[in-house]
Amino acid sequence: MKAVAMGQSELLLEVLAAPQPGAGEQHHKGSPMPFTRNLSPTTALSAATFTLLAFAGTTLAAPAPAAATSSDWRENYAYHVGVLAYTYGYPALHLAELRYGTDRAAGGLMLNTFKHYRKLSDLNWKQGGSPNRDTLYSSAFVNLNKGPVVVSVGNAGTRYYSLALNEFYSDVIGYIGTRATGNEAGAYLLASSDWQGQPPADVKAIYRSPTPWVLLAGRVEAHSDADLDDANRLQDSFRITPLADWGKPAASAPVPVAPMTPELNKNDPLAAFKTMNLAMTENPPPAQDQALMKLFAEVNLGPGHSPAELDSLDPGTRQGLARAIVDGKKLLVDVTQAGGRTKTSNGWAYGQENWGRMAQAGDYLGRAATQSYSGIIENYVEEAVKLRTYTDEQGRPLDGDSRYVIHFTADQLPQVDAFWSLTAYGPDYNLLDTPAKRFAITDHQPLQKGADGSLTLYLQKDSPGADKESNWISLAKGPFNLFLRAYLPHRSLIEQSWQPPAIQRLN
Repeated sequence: MKAVAMGQSELLLEVLAAPQPGAGEQHHKGSPMPFTRNLSPTTALSAATFTLLAFAGTTLAAPAPAAATSSDWRENYAYHVGVLAYTYGYPALHLAELRYGTDRAAGGLMLNTFKHYRKLSDLNWKQGGSPNRDTLYSSAFVNLNKGPVVVSVGNAGTRYYSLALNEFYSDVIGYIGTRATGNEAGAYLLASSDWQGQPPADVKAIYRSPTPWVLLAGRVEAHSDADLDDANRLQDSFRITPLADWGKPAASAPVPVAPMTPELNKNDPLAAFKTMNLAMTENPPPAQDQALMKLFAEVNLGPGHSPAELDSLDPGTRQGLARAIVDGKKLLVDVTQAGGRTKTSNGWAYGQENWGRMAQAGDYLGRAATQSYSGIIENYVEEAVKLRTYTDEQGRPLDGDSRYVIHFTADQLPQVDAFWSLTAYGPDYNLLDTPAKRFAITDHQPLQKGADGSLTLYLQKDSPGADKESNWISLAKGPFNLFLRAYLPHRSLIEQSWQPPAIQRLN
């Protein structure tokens, strides 16, 4: 089974520069992170709209493997160290490129400023990334070298939301939101790990980041166009204020900044390592990883090493590092396509249990592949559990020319404290383009259940009949895949003991 990791599925960074649906522009993503990161550059948009992440990533097509092993020990040693270094540093490399794409597209990166995606994803979104139909995205970058900031939010009422605070290697520092802090209005301090100041009295909690650059990624529940006004108001309540300005009647206005520029020469076989070195210098790895940094430094990789230092290496070492970039990327693609170290049940692949805290678990490969490459960032499983499938109960690829049913018994429905959804995507990880535009099912919809509490969903191109349309996801011709999301899941989902129903093909 082709169990591509869930990550890219979610991309929040899609918002970092995505234009509004229906605004005449096409959106970004390669979500986040790649599920096929079909991100493409765009021209600058007006100040009122967002722009595509010009640097977003690659497709899941694996690069050709590098040349066979050399007889030069220097080349071989550099190759093996380089693959390790690429795996470790890829999240910083990736986020630096995405941040630069936002900067270039927007004419300067606005620190401490949220960008909001105001509408539910629809067919105008053509950049892949499995855009969900459940939440509105928001995102912002913060640079803690300039001092701590206060993140404030308004009262969310009964609406689910989350603000994930992500350090530069893609793990989650902590959450502000329904699960973590509740739905009341509040203010929270975000500071560097070594900050020694005194927080304001009205701050409810302090979050400390091991890296100076932090990505804030927000999701706000919204289930229909009629729900957007209230959801947008909650988005508008998100604020980031420098601590020095907190409590002042007039805070200083954000100004564009120019972050580190990645290596842009596509003909340079070491460009990725040059960007990685710059990103790791800007965001030094933690002290517990210094043994790895010493190993990487033997071939001029890691924090503190300039692009020029890579150019000064002997030819064999440079060739080994060039091979390592090609095969390192292929490794991430292979791991992502296999689903990583994950569990499958009835053809459905769970997301990885350690998402959002991969480094804490020592899983640098998972952090690079199914979390960063495939999703840019990923949620803790306590926040959201995700499952994806490409096959029916007999292992046959899902195809829109067939008809399918998914039958949940009453005790098999996903148990959640927020909501769950099921969405169909094409092979490009965009929503299916069908006349009915019935892209997804959520448990907030008026679904028709059986007398015993069971639920049967119908997946096919044509209507299953007027009496069943409430439970219908319309399909398009050709292959598709299904993505199940469960927000604030119960223990059976978190522990991956819940068994989703197999997909039954009717013809």
